[in-house]
Amino acid sequence: MAHVYLLHPPGGLVVGDQLSLNIEAAQGSQALVTTPSAGKVYSLQALQHCDKSTTQGQTVTLKLEQNSSLEWLPQETIIFNGANARLHTSLEAGNDSQFCVWDIVCLGRPACNEVFSDGEVLQTLEVKVEGKLLLRERNRICGGASIMTSPWGLQGAGSFGTLVANVTMPRNTIDELLQTLARTHGDHGARWGITQKQGLLIARYLGASAAQCRIGFAVIWSVLRPALLGRKAVEPRIWNT
Repeated sequence: MAHVYLLHPPGGLVVGDQLSLNIEAAQGSQALVTTPSAGKVYSLQALQHCDKSTTQGQTVTLKLEQNSSLEWLPQETIIFNGANARLHTSLEAGNDSQFCVWDIVCLGRPACNEVFSDGEVLQTLEVKVEGKLLLRERNRICGGASIMTSPWGLQGAGSFGTLVANVTMPRNTIDELLQTLARTHGDHGARWGITQKQGLLIARYLGASAAQCRIGFAVIWSVLRPALLGRKAVEPRIWNT
């Protein structure tokens, strides 16, 4: 199986940037695609003459032909305070294909105590199998709005993520995974959830650390991958550099 690292030389999105990634797994192919570092969506605030309604966007389109497998496991996207981000990921797969994808967002820059008090993030995730829409999520987060702190929103968390794979795991395996995540990656109020819906395993994270989210997702991936692809999970070396 090929491990592919996608490099975006500028290192992030500035005002007006629109980045499109189109990944297609041909019939019978197998690939794991990741990124060497976090993606960044920079602030508009430093540009005095910038139209603040201008967006910065990334569109990821994943297509799987019959009897193919694709794992899209990027590192997190960091949204700088004052950014106006549009993040869209869509996947379309055939009946006999296997996939695992995740999307992780960090609001602000916790390392320098920057919170996301201004700006907007619109994030969507869509999954279709044989043309049938199985999952569509849409999150709209305005910096400083009540969604940031409300019980029905982010509950004060600065990072969130979603993992989706077309695999069915036994209930006891899911319970054991949740217990492991709560014990080893549940610090700082982190919340984990795993559900099965329409043949999809959907895992979610809400907490203070995008790094914690990625490590936890890797734990989930290591358990589901043998059932999904019949092989042991081997982490890309770039994650450790």
